[in-house]
Amino acid sequence: MAEASIKIVFQLGQGQGGQDGGISVKERRSHAARIGRLSSTQAAGSTVNKNQPSKHTVRYPAPRTQALYRLCVRKPNYASSSSSGSKSNASDSSSSSDEERQLTPPPVVLNGNSDPFAMLPIIITPLVNQCLTFMREALYPSIYYNSFFRRLYGSSHGPINVLQDSTWLPAQTARQDWGTAASSLTSEGQAMACIASFLGNMAPLMPEAGRLKIRREALIYTTKSSQLLRRSLDKLPNAGSKSVLLRDPSLITHVFWLFRAAVFSENKSSVAVHGKVLAQSIMQGFNEGFVDHLMIIQAINADCDDATKFMRRTHFDPDWYRTIIQPIWAMAEYILPPIPETAYVNINSTIEIPELREIFTNSLHQAAYCEDGMQVPHEAWGPLEQRQLAFAWFVTQSEYTMSKLLQIYFDLQGGNYVPYQTGAQQAPTPGQRLTQIGLALGLLYYVRVLGHETKINGQDIRDSSPEIIKHLRSTMQQVSVVATEDEKQHYREAHAWVYFLGAFEEERKGIPPTSTWFQRRLAEHVNVSREKSWNTSSSWIGYRRIFRTFLYTDWAYPSGFAWFDRIVTMYTMPVS
Repeated sequence: MAEASIKIVFQLGQGQGGQDGGISVKERRSHAARIGRLSSTQAAGSTVNKNQPSKHTVRYPAPRTQALYRLCVRKPNYASSSSSGSKSNASDSSSSSDEERQLTPPPVVLNGNSDPFAMLPIIITPLVNQCLTFMREALYPSIYYNSFFRRLYGSSHGPINVLQDSTWLPAQTARQDWGTAASSLTSEGQAMACIASFLGNMAPLMPEAGRLKIRREALIYTTKSSQLLRRSLDKLPNAGSKSVLLRDPSLITHVFWLFRAAVFSENKSSVAVHGKVLAQSIMQGFNEGFVDHLMIIQAINADCDDATKFMRRTHFDPDWYRTIIQPIWAMAEYILPPIPETAYVNINSTIEIPELREIFTNSLHQAAYCEDGMQVPHEAWGPLEQRQLAFAWFVTQSEYTMSKLLQIYFDLQGGNYVPYQTGAQQAPTPGQRLTQIGLALGLLYYVRVLGHETKINGQDIRDSSPEIIKHLRSTMQQVSVVATEDEKQHYREAHAWVYFLGAFEEERKGIPPTSTWFQRRLAEHVNVSREKSWNTSSSWIGYRRIFRTFLYTDWAYPSGFAWFDRIVTMYTMPVS
C-alpha cells in the first residue's frame, strides 16, 4: 500500500534460537493429554452438582510462551455439519492418521498457545505472532489494494482495513481470504505448513540477519509438517503403491500449504514434487466432488506466482481449468456491466494464433473497465452476490490467462505445432514463431504488472518481471537475427509493442541510461520505421494508438506520455 508503510520488527526472545521456539514430540503429546483430560473433566462435571467441586479438576500451569495475538476468525457451524461429517469421518478413519483427522472442537474456547489454531498444539512465539499480524494487516490487504482494483472499484476508501472495512469489495475479499486460510487448518501438520508459508512471505521484507532467522524457522516448521504428512501417508491402505493421487480432503489441504510454503521459500524441488501431487489430486478430487472451486483458485494462484517467477509450465492444465471454470464465466458475463465492444474487439492483425487472439481480447475486455470514461459506478455492479461473481470473473480470467500464455510460450519454443489460422497446414517461419512468442511473453508481463502487483513498503513481493523480461529480451535478440526484412516490416507494430513493454519495465525500475537495452531498441525501431516509411509517425500519440490494439493502459505508471518521446530522441544511433 503506497499510502502507508508497514513497520516490521524482527522479534526473537533472548536466548531463544530457531530450535527453542519449536515443538517437540513430548510437548505435543503433553498438550494433547491436557486437552483430553480437560474434555473428560468437563464431561464429568456436567453430571454433578455445580456447587460440588469435581475431584478430577486439575489446574495446569500456563504454557511457557503465551500468545500475544489472536486470529479473529468466524467460527464454523459445527452443529450443522456434524451429521454430514460423521459418515465421512467414519469412512476416512482407516485412511487418515490422527494428525490429519478433523478435530472435535473443545466445549470452551481455550486461551494461550492454542490460539489461533483452535486446539492444535501450536505455540505462538513472538515471531509467529508477528508473522500472523503481518499477513492480516499487510499482505492480504496489499494483494487487493493494487492499481487495477482501485481503478475498478474506486479508491475513495483508502488502504484496506480487513477488520473494519465492510463495504469495499476488495476489502471484503481480503477479509474472506484471511478467514478462509485460518479456518481451513484442521491438523497440526497443516498449521505448521501454513506458518512456514506465511514466514516465507514476510522474509523478503526483513533485514538480512532477520531474513536468515525467519527462513531457518520456516524450514523447521516445513520439516515438521512434512514428517506429519509422511506419517499420514504411511497409514493409507495403498501406501506401497506408486500412485500420487490423494483422495482425502485433509491430506490435499496439507499438501496445498506445503506447496505454498515451497513457492514462497523458492524451493524448486519441493515445488515440483508437491505441485505435481497437488494438481493431480485436485483435478481428480474435483471430478469426484470433494474439492471445490475455492481450493482450485487458491492453488492455481500460487502455481502461477511460481511459474511466472521462474518461467515454467504450470502444474495445472490451463485447458482443464478453463473447462471447470467456464460455468462461472458464463454466469458472470451475463451480469457484468456493459462495455462497448469497440473497446476490446479490434485487436492487432499481427496476433495470429487464435488462442492468443482470444486471450488478448479477454485481457482488453478486463482492462476496459479501468479506463477513463468507461469506469462504471459502484451501483452498476449490482447486489453483493453479483459483485462477488464479477470479482471471481476477473480473478479466474487472469489465472487462466497466465497459465495459458506459459503453455503457448513453451509449446512454440519447443517447436510444437500451433495452428496460426483455422485449417493452416504450413509450419511458421522462425520470424513468425518468434514474434508470436514475443507477443505471448509481452502479454504475460503486462498482465502481471497490471493485476498482480503486491507492494509493501514500496517492494513488490510477487514481482515476476525479471525472469519474464529476461526471456523477452532473448526472444527479441533472436528476432533481430532471423527475421527477414519483409517480416520485420509486416510485424513492425508487434515488435514496437514488445520493445515498448521492455522499455516501460526499465523506466519503472529506474534502470540507468547506460544499462538500458529495450529503450535503445525501441528508439532504433521507431527511427528505422520512420526512415523506411513503415510508419508515418514517430511520436507518442501515433504509437499509443498502435499499442492500444495490443494492450496498453494510461494508468500503468509511468505512463508512456512521460518518457516515450524523450527516449526516442535520446537514442538515435543503432545498437549492436
